[in-house]
Amino acid sequence: MWILTLAALAADAPEISRSVGQTGGFVVLWPRVVPATTDPAITAVALTLQSRLAALATTVAPTAPLDVRPAPERVCPRQGCQGVALGAVLYHQQGACVAAVTVSAPGPSPARLAPWGGLLELKAAEVPFREPPESQLAVRDFVPCHQLLAATAAGEPGVLALIGSTR
Repeated sequence: MWILTLAALAADAPEISRSVGQTGGFVVLWPRVVPATTDPAITAVALTLQSRLAALATTVAPTAPLDVRPAPERVCPRQGCQGVALGAVLYHQQGACVAAVTVSAPGPSPARLAPWGGLLELKAAEVPFREPPESQLAVRDFVPCHQLLAATAAGEPGVLALIGSTR
């Protein structure tokens, strides 16, 4: 069992999740946006991806506790999360986007990667705990950002399998 003090949480950077979720559940982290931006259109795409990822978690485990984290909470604390951590990487460039999913087992576990929308090549299937997943992704082709959610449908079987493999 992990115990966090409010003082320890307050000392963390804003990107660190203020919740570790519940055992047997999911922590749906805010997407990593590359490059970082405050563009409201990109923020809306990130929110849509996070919502879709939460829905996929519910598809895999309908009764599992679900903790959806607000912006900018995109990484678990140093001891990891108690629930399975789900995240996304959203690349954007001049109105075009591509996305990948990250899935980490509870605790300080590596993140396993899956392409989700657009065309991505994985340099490695996983990234060490708390390391930036974008270092293992190579963008091959973008889709218009307003079409990204529709483009994620092709990658969803792989994402569902990846989420299910951590249960």
